[in-house]
Amino acid sequence: MKKFFLNGLFIVGLGAFWVFDSQAQIRASNAFKLNPLSLLYRTTNISYERAVSSNQSLQTGFMLSKVRLGKYHYSGLGFTPAYRFFVSGSREALNGIYVSPFFSFRSFKIRESNTSLSASFYTIGGGMLFGWQKIFDSGFVLDMFLGPSYSDATFTRKDDGESFVLRSIYAGYGMKAGVTIGFAF
Repeated sequence: MKKFFLNGLFIVGLGAFWVFDSQAQIRASNAFKLNPLSLLYRTTNISYERAVSSNQSLQTGFMLSKVRLGKYHYSGLGFTPAYRFFVSGSREALNGIYVSPFFSFRSFKIRESNTSLSASFYTIGGGMLFGWQKIFDSGFVLDMFLGPSYSDATFTRKDDGESFVLRSIYAGYGMKAGVTIGFAF
């Protein structure tokens, strides 16, 4: 899974450099955003968005989590690229109502101190978001979104040298919703 994740990250990175280079004539529009609710769960969820045309943008989101609860150590990371089509009003990239297909990969690990017990949980999926984003005169950005998603999940447990894989109850159809805040430049 790590190899798949790194290859995907590399491909998206190459695509982003190509898009950014080919759009030199377009006014630069960028935004850094943070999901404030994720901080309640000791998770950092940040995203970077860049306009690639007058009414389209590319967003890349990253999630990192690391928590220690007693003898348990939990960590996770995720990557979510999305392409946004702004469809309302002036149809200006990074401003207004948008439709956005997205892809998502997440990896979580939990282990118990002083034992060989550990578990891994991986999800891969995608979906379609419908959202509204506003850049205020001060540069403050507010982004709200909701949409259907589908994911496939695998749970692997390692217990005293033995390991087994289960299909997760987290696989299947669901909903993705969120609010992010940040600044545009």
